[in-house]
Amino acid sequence: MHSGTSIHLRRLAVWPAGWLAYFAGLAGAMSAALTLIAMASEHYVEGVVALTCAVVLIALSIVSLRAIPRISDEHMKTVQHRRDHAVYRARYPL
Repeated sequence: MHSGTSIHLRRLAVWPAGWLAYFAGLAGAMSAALTLIAMASEHYVEGVVALTCAVVLIALSIVSLRAIPRISDEHMKTVQHRRDHAVYRARYPL
């Protein structure tokens, strides 16, 4: 009998992906603000480092946001497959 561990893990993975997207986007926005401050005060090396961090964090946020529906869809496909299999077995027992 299948324990449902993979379904449980997929369902649990949706929330951390959402929080990762939220905090990565927030940190990316703060890093972009730090870039503007650093460039305005003529600290160019620090500005480039902050800009690189902003780009990476915003990209991480976008990737994480795009992963949420895929995780949920895969979970729903598995649940529907189990339901359909149970209905088939109820109609046509072994």
